[in-house]
Amino acid sequence: MRLDLTLNKLENADLLRPATDEEQTFMFAHALVQDTVYASMLKQDRRHLHRMVGEVLEQVYVDHIDEFAALLAHHFALAGDDKKTLQYAVRAGDAAMRVYAYHEARSLYEKALTTLDRLENSDEHCRLRADTLVKQVSISYPYQHSSTSFKCLMEAEAIVQDLYVSTQRDEDRLRLARIHYWLGRMHGYRNETHQAIDNLMLTLQEAGNSNDETLLAFPSAVIGRLMNIQGQFGAAEALLQQAVGPLEKGENWAEWVSTLGQLALAQAARGRASQAVENGTRVLQRAMAIKNVASIAEAQAMLAAIYFMIGDYDRMAKMARVCIQTAESSETRLYCFLGYAMLALAQSEQGEPDNALASIQRAAEIDQTMLEGRVYSDWYAAVHAQVILNIGESEEACELARQGVQLAQSIGGIFSVGLSERVWALGLAQRHADWEKIETHLEKSLNAFETGDARVESARTHAAWGKLLQARGQYRAAREHLELAIDRFQEAELTRELNAARQALSERVT
Repeated sequence: MRLDLTLNKLENADLLRPATDEEQTFMFAHALVQDTVYASMLKQDRRHLHRMVGEVLEQVYVDHIDEFAALLAHHFALAGDDKKTLQYAVRAGDAAMRVYAYHEARSLYEKALTTLDRLENSDEHCRLRADTLVKQVSISYPYQHSSTSFKCLMEAEAIVQDLYVSTQRDEDRLRLARIHYWLGRMHGYRNETHQAIDNLMLTLQEAGNSNDETLLAFPSAVIGRLMNIQGQFGAAEALLQQAVGPLEKGENWAEWVSTLGQLALAQAARGRASQAVENGTRVLQRAMAIKNVASIAEAQAMLAAIYFMIGDYDRMAKMARVCIQTAESSETRLYCFLGYAMLALAQSEQGEPDNALASIQRAAEIDQTMLEGRVYSDWYAAVHAQVILNIGESEEACELARQGVQLAQSIGGIFSVGLSERVWALGLAQRHADWEKIETHLEKSLNAFETGDARVESARTHAAWGKLLQARGQYRAAREHLELAIDRFQEAELTRELNAARQALSERVT
């Protein structure tokens, strides 16, 4: 059966007509005609026709086959050709991943994995399965439960370990390096820091002799992010800075967005507000340029967090709203959760208690859907306590702060300990509790921030402590704390808080 003659007959019978696009394609005159023609064909004829179409497409579009790889996978699947289905499903998935069409890529990789189930268990197919599982995790983790990602990675690890034991091939050692990188990253998302670092150290060992600078940069980037989230901003900044260059050179933009975003957050925490905002803006611009929705939501969340660090609650609220909109449209729950938490804090600082309560409740609802320990849980606990304190519920705020400290200490959080301890102290002060207890919590807050080089939050604890001392008439001690706060706010160019600290200092000079 010649395809060109058959197409001419169908066109002469008004059953087909040329498509309106520029490609040399045809379309049925009506969908019912298509259904009727297809249903009337024998199964073997359908398969033969799909094979013919696939082979013609291979010849006609040989110079830009990636554009038609998904269509080729479709036709060869219906033709019953598993080898070619696998070939083109993987190729189409890779093409979709390169342009951040992650939902399409996920579907194509799933087709490839299903096809592999029907093929012989050769070394080549085992390697392809492992590679495809890792790719599937790399594009799916923002949208799916981490247990699904772990299942894929553990399967890939078992496959490649068996191959490496039997063949000792360098390519399999590098496969293990990439698998352990993703295992480390997923452990990090579940606040399992020790397991994360163990896997990332394996990545460094397995990739040690590789010329792949990007692969070698991955562990530094992820360990830097983990340290940043813990609140070890000084140490984190060095690791993140080390990773940014290779990621940019390798044009690994999704990882670059994550890494530079965290670097900007560390810079904000350490008092370099202008540099932080500049880098945070670069991150968002790049995320929008690559049109990766998950990266856009992440960049918006990072910018909102940067504005939180520098006390710009107007811009924090605006960016949090944009983050929520992006995250809800793409079903990236983590960034939706973070967006609502940060919006709640901004609203509570702006004197909008009802809106703040609604936003923190929405964050709590999303938190419940994640069904697992996850990254930023201790930050959220501290922010929740701060929101409740800001709306005047000091007793509840103290209890939430106590829970926040307990959670943070259980996972090695430093920054969130500092936030929660300060909320606890201020809540006790509103309740006129024992001054010694209040100072104990302020001291713990200050120690946590100083340990992680969180200079801006350290200044805020000094300012809060100074104002409480003033209220008690202890002006000399108050001056010491307020002057320390003024120095830090001036260094960070945080004008609003600098002026407030100066005003507090001028109220009683001794």
